[in-house]
Amino acid sequence: MKRLITTYILFFLVCATFAQAKKSDVKFVSGIKVVIDGQLEDWGTQWNTVGDKEPLWTYAIGYDNQYLFVAVKVIDPALQLEAAAHGISVMINKDGKKNDGMQFIFPIPDAETIRSMLEVGDFSATHVKKELIARSRGYSVKDFPKIVDGLLSLNNAYGLQAIAKVDAADHLVYESAIPLAQLGLPAAATTPVAVEIAIQNRWNNRLTAQAHKQQKPSAQQQTSARIKSPYKGRTAVWVIDKLPLQ
Repeated sequence: MKRLITTYILFFLVCATFAQAKKSDVKFVSGIKVVIDGQLEDWGTQWNTVGDKEPLWTYAIGYDNQYLFVAVKVIDPALQLEAAAHGISVMINKDGKKNDGMQFIFPIPDAETIRSMLEVGDFSATHVKKELIARSRGYSVKDFPKIVDGLLSLNNAYGLQAIAKVDAADHLVYESAIPLAQLGLPAAATTPVAVEIAIQNRWNNRLTAQAHKQQKPSAQQQTSARIKSPYKGRTAVWVIDKLPLQ
């Protein structure tokens, strides 16, 4: 019996050690040279796959001495449609905590575009994804120190960039660049920076979460909240690492 207990404890410790190691595997790729064009070849093999059984999506985070870069490839067809309709969110907490922080979302098609697409009824076609992306007129930004919250122009003076497209393999691909100077990092920072990448969808949508936070949920909202996400894997991930000081 003693041997069985010892074996169980050792097995638990090994599993815990493996889980901790796996949890800390993902880091920011330093010194990467990226052109924001949606081609993704710049990232080489620096990809992290999300999905319990089959790949849902992959992502990578990198930086150089000026920018924080994020790249995403959405593989699951249904999740691609969600990303095109609701956007890919990059959340940056400069204190290294898995809490709300600066938020950058793209694509952001307007509500009228989404309604018209739904009325057509052909919401699975590749051209619909492309059309949703094409109808995005700007970036949604929130809580950046020097940028007013709201819709930011695609051609802006703050250096924020993002692109999304459907590639030859019919995957939705995304790249973005956020200037480190816009993050308000303290000059003597000692704590890491936490970055959340989220494929926004009906079960995980930061755009609508804040709007509903102060409202008493209706019976319909309560029912929707109890519906389990159909995706076999996370649609949002956090990565915590250090960035160069500005």
